[in-house]
Amino acid sequence: MDPVTDIFKRMGMTPAQARTHARLHIATIRGLMLDLLTTGDLKATQTAFDQYISQYDRLPGAHKSDRRPKGA
Repeated sequence: MDPVTDIFKRMGMTPAQARTHARLHIATIRGLMLDLLTTGDLKATQTAFDQYISQYDRLPGAHKSDRRPKGA
């Protein structure tokens, strides 16, 4: 959770918002992986992921070149 939380903080969220979005992000990715494993439909899963991730494009820090925590 912590590395993902850090990414959202760098995108301009408060620590509480970042932690909530990190949890949502991880749950969404897990759900999409389960969907892919059960359906085998890579195209549909990728489309769903692209739609989900596009909501973060509007955040102020969304396109910073260095989103990784130091040492990662």
